[in-house]
Order: sequence, then C-alpha cells, then structure tokens
Amino acid sequence: GVTRFRIAEELPLDPGGFRWARPDFSAFNNDMEAEFKISDRSAFLQVVRSYVAANQFDIDLSAIQSAPDSILIASLAMLFPFSPLEKQVLLEAESQHHLFDMLTAMFEVSIAHRGRQDRPLH
Repeated sequence: GVTRFRIAEELPLDPGGFRWARPDFSAFNNDMEAEFKISDRSAFLQVVRSYVAANQFDIDLSAIQSAPDSILIASLAMLFPFSPLEKQVLLEAESQHHLFDMLTAMFEVSIAHRGRQDRPLH
C-alpha cells in the first residue's frame, strides 16, 4: 500500500471470499507530508548501532547510511523484530515525526534493558 487508512465501512464479501471496504484516509493525511528530516541523524544512527549490537543482530548497517530519512525510519520499523503490540504502535503513528520518536524510544528502552531479565520491557 501507498498510504494507511481506517475502514470507514465494511462492504459485502467478494464472491471469492475477499474482504471489501470503503477506506478513510483522513487520519493519515500526514503520510504524504513533505520529506521528513531527522534533526540529528548521526545520533540516531548511533542509537540504531547500539540496538543492533545489544541484540546481536547480523546486519550490514552501511546499507542504511544513504537512505533518505523517511525511508530509513519506515524500513527500520519494518525490519526489526518488535512484538506485535510494538509493531501496531508503530503502524498507528500519526506522522513520520511520531514514528521517529516511538522508534527511537523503543530502541533506547531495549538497549537499557538488554540482559536484565528482572525488568520486563512492557
């Protein structure tokens, strides 16, 4: 999909069993906002590197160095193995700025709690 939407109205099922709906895009008008810019990209990338190291992921981070900021945060949100609840929170972010803030917070919490079994993340 190009942009997110909420279901405004359920329509009768397709004869093949496919779900039909009338979409409402209004809650996600910010998805088409001007190019998003991370205010301190190097600090954000350091958080990403720390998250990758803390979780011992085998990822070539050089590939993300040149990605535009909006593509970078959307890709990272999809790439990392967050819980279903965390993925839902990211999916429902109201804007790219909110997605960036939530993603950064999830990385930082994970880094801070890595290896500490006595403190659940949620």
